[in-house]
Amino acid sequence: MIIYFILFFIFIFSCLIYINYSFFSIDSVNFSNKYGFFFLFLPFVFLIFLMGFRYEVGADYWNYVEIFEKFKAGDSFVLNRFEPGFLAILIGVDLLGLSSGFFLFTFYLFTVSLFWGAIRNVKFGSASMESLAVLLFLGIGPVFSATNTVRQALAVSIVLFFCSFFSRSKILSTTLSSIFGFLFHYSAPIVMALNFVPRKTLSFKFWVVVVIITLIFSNLIMDWLFKILAQNSHVLGDFGAYFESDGASRKSSGLGIRIVFEVALFLFLSFFSRRINPRGVWFFNIAFFGILLTYIFREYAIFLRVFAYFSIFKILAIPWFLHVFKGVEKQIFFLFFIVYSLSAFVRSATAEQFSPYKLMFFN
Repeated sequence: MIIYFILFFIFIFSCLIYINYSFFSIDSVNFSNKYGFFFLFLPFVFLIFLMGFRYEVGADYWNYVEIFEKFKAGDSFVLNRFEPGFLAILIGVDLLGLSSGFFLFTFYLFTVSLFWGAIRNVKFGSASMESLAVLLFLGIGPVFSATNTVRQALAVSIVLFFCSFFSRSKILSTTLSSIFGFLFHYSAPIVMALNFVPRKTLSFKFWVVVVIITLIFSNLIMDWLFKILAQNSHVLGDFGAYFESDGASRKSSGLGIRIVFEVALFLFLSFFSRRINPRGVWFFNIAFFGILLTYIFREYAIFLRVFAYFSIFKILAIPWFLHVFKGVEKQIFFLFFIVYSLSAFVRSATAEQFSPYKLMFFN
């Protein structure tokens, strides 16, 4: 447990140094280019080492160790079941004569590095905005979830990276995201739906209506719809299996009040969305739609992971609102999201699957 709080302290400390030195720098833009990499990437290095070389940490740890061992033994199931990118990493690690621990480290390294790259790609132009994105990553990013959803976490990071790098082109960003994400998780092509998310600012009234529709659909129609799909699953072919047994019944995701809070929070932010930089509007719209979809499927965990491709854009959307507020209001906004990130971080760090922490080299 203590090691996780040390990790959070390192992130906070590095961001505060970055913000303060940038503020007092004569040319904050050049400062960001010259020294930002060092101050903000330092905690990422510690994180990659800490969680990359974990041992018995994460719900799927032993599942992936078993997959690695089956691959080494020549089990055809692994070759036929998994994605080509996943198999390429398996082959590479095996050819180098490395253990399953280094196999898991490789995935975590790529996942976190791509998230870091996505944050840097956005070019917020403000040390405080970039630092807030980093701290949001720590709380609501894949710090812990990437130890469970190993392949999909990498696919999500690929999507975020390409959409931030080619943010001016929907087609290019979503196409590359789909292709490269597909190599690691077959669900990645769903990001082609981002082409239908508008770049323009959507009014507060629009979001109010959408939220009301979401609440009605989720609470009055969802159960009925799933029962209908379950009764007619044969019509859907292979996809119908998702609506049978556990798929058609409620199974709590553990999100609880958090997702309700996020819906209310983004509805509040939508009131100010006209005042943020146009470059952040697309990210905000994607994130809000992702949150609403997550709310609808909050008790159908079998589908919930798919919407991480959309809701993860919270990390790139929220920092843009720092420029909406001034003075004390801006400081309160910044501190509020630090507390929000910390609470999400603590919730994950105290979960049974992540405690006690063990390092691979001592086991």
